[in-house]
Amino acid sequence: MITEFIVTEGETRKRLDQFLVNRERDISRSRLQRLIELGRIRVNDRMVKPSHTIKPGDHITMDVPQPGPLLVDGKTLPLEILHEDEALLVLNKPAGVVVHPAAGNWEGTVLNALLAHIPNHA
Repeated sequence: MITEFIVTEGETRKRLDQFLVNRERDISRSRLQRLIELGRIRVNDRMVKPSHTIKPGDHITMDVPQPGPLLVDGKTLPLEILHEDEALLVLNKPAGVVVHPAAGNWEGTVLNALLAHIPNHA
């Protein structure tokens, strides 16, 4: 999705990444910085650094890719299920077991185990 901004007088003397974090509340500053470094965010059709100071009249273009579906495999992890019925599942999660997949922990999480335990809810 492409988004465009024109910098106004009241928005000057800010770093590009700081300006954008106030405009795009759903995107973290670190992700904005990475998009700038990749050239997905440009100022006046030029690649700049996240620390670039914006000026009135600057034309900022953002080409932010839409996230794809999160594919999580149901892997077996022993679950200590304390109670389970049609509406509720209560389990005892051991300390140190990751709850959901994220960078560095795509497998062996509680979510992976639950998907294996209840495959039709994926």
